[in-house]
Amino acid sequence: MKGSLFLYFFTGFTLGSLIILLFGLNFISVIFAALLGIIFEIFLYIRGIPPKRKKDVEDLVCIIIPAYNEENSLRKSVESAIKQSYKNRLIVLMNDNSTDNTGILMERYAKEYENVIYLRNYENLGKFSSIMRVFKEVNADIYVIVDADNEFPENYIEYYVKRMENIDALETPLSSYNACKNFTSLIHTLEISLMSSIRFMNLFPNFTGRGMFIRKKVLEFLHEKNIKGKDDGAMMNVAMKHGNFKYRYFTGPALKEYATEKFRDFVNQRDRWYTLGMVETLKKGARTLSTVFGLYSSLVFSTIFLGVTMPLLGFRWYSVLMIELLTGVFFHSIIYSVKFEINCNRFINGIFGIVMLLINTSLIFRSFCRVIFGRIPKTWYKVPKS
Repeated sequence: MKGSLFLYFFTGFTLGSLIILLFGLNFISVIFAALLGIIFEIFLYIRGIPPKRKKDVEDLVCIIIPAYNEENSLRKSVESAIKQSYKNRLIVLMNDNSTDNTGILMERYAKEYENVIYLRNYENLGKFSSIMRVFKEVNADIYVIVDADNEFPENYIEYYVKRMENIDALETPLSSYNACKNFTSLIHTLEISLMSSIRFMNLFPNFTGRGMFIRKKVLEFLHEKNIKGKDDGAMMNVAMKHGNFKYRYFTGPALKEYATEKFRDFVNQRDRWYTLGMVETLKKGARTLSTVFGLYSSLVFSTIFLGVTMPLLGFRWYSVLMIELLTGVFFHSIIYSVKFEINCNRFINGIFGIVMLLINTSLIFRSFCRVIFGRIPKTWYKVPKS
């Protein structure tokens, strides 16, 4: 596993370096790189066009909201789920042995609303095990999996369920409701929004664990194969790989979440995603996501590294390619901050998109190095909510 990760990074860095060294010294290569950027944006737009909407859908939808000590954020998630326009639905509130007032709040909602069910674990099982428990106890056609700090946009469930014909799983675009609070929250929001846009390529499964619409047969597959883990997004990637299920990412209402407001929490959360989640994905035999992340971060690193060092050695053309990379990220950030309703200043979103790319790529590289050198976090970091 460590050897594979090293190979992904080495290959990506070498490939990026060769491309820049071979083609970075002439005007044609600069024009070609710019055209590739434009073609990529058009490709994302075309691949992200949503399927046609079915007029009549009677699937029973089970919205699963697992929570561990989420009394400060639970109301937003549950109340926005209750207000959804799709009628044939159940909302299951899964208390993962919380020690605060999460369980009390959940019980109140279950008593007040007929379509709200309350379940409790008497030991902390983690999100994926909680999801599988709901699957065993509640029979539905489609399971919608979110976090306790998520907020549903209006008509969110109806929009995606009516576009799931011939689709076994999808994950919706992500944004946040506190994007403009501070530097870290904006970086967090731009990151998840841009990652949502890259999923529109539909070339590989990249489930993160919130905003997932999963058909019953996918969870049946995980249960029958006795596939277990901590990271629910990683387990869905494993299911897509080994079960050959049809998945799709496309544009539509963005699920909103709490954006991390402290930079240390932001770093620790990515350690969980890019280290523990990646390890689980690799251990279960689904290597596509790890390969893509390794190539992505090392390609960016090689572009920036050579774009800075080569001009210092007198080869000025190399800086032009790096400028094109950063310009592309700038406009990409503006486009998708508008699409996913990030209501901060658009110019600032573009600038911060560049900052986000540098930070995010560094954290991915850091996490891969931690895996390679055996410095894997022992616990799943939980971000405290303000």
